[in-house]
Amino acid sequence: QFLQSIGKAEKSEKDETFQDYVGNFNNQQAAAVKLQKELKNYANSVKAMSLASKNLNDALTEAYGDDWPDKDEVRNSQDSMDLLWSDYQEKVTREVLSPVNTYQSQFPEVKQRIAKRGRKLVDYDAARHTLATAQQSKKRDDAKLQKAQDECQKAKKVYDDVNNGLMDELPALHDSRIGFYVSTFQALFSSEQRFHTDMSQV
Repeated sequence: QFLQSIGKAEKSEKDETFQDYVGNFNNQQAAAVKLQKELKNYANSVKAMSLASKNLNDALTEAYGDDWPDKDEVRNSQDSMDLLWSDYQEKVTREVLSPVNTYQSQFPEVKQRIAKRGRKLVDYDAARHTLATAQQSKKRDDAKLQKAQDECQKAKKVYDDVNNGLMDELPALHDSRIGFYVSTFQALFSSEQRFHTDMSQV
């Protein structure tokens, strides 16, 4: 950017397709961060409800007189409820939150490669400018020209490798969100439905 602004490097044409990919990536990352945050809140709420239910059951057990009928059945029902809460909490963490954490963790690395592409593009622009200057020089210096050509080819290869990788990876990553969200929501809703069904039968 700095070299381009002072005219020491040729500004490459803006790659609109790549910018579209980056825009999609940024939106996808923002959605993943928000989903992760809210699922953490949800998991914490399930944990809090599990503890609240256990504490309530303990209080009910203490209040229930030893000579009252069906004391053992009441206690067994309370134990079953505690187990269901514990199982539900574990499923939300293992089957929903953990996959979302893994999904979200890939974005910082991709973001670093996007930034690297920008740096390598600046390097390539600078190398092209150096080569153009050497080619247009009135005093021909074959050694200097050859060096500029080699450096330009090297910079181009590095940039192309990073760019081509991202041009394949970014749209694939964006498309993958659909299947991921479907499986995530199915796991969440299935666990929630099973929990409430089992609770109603205690």
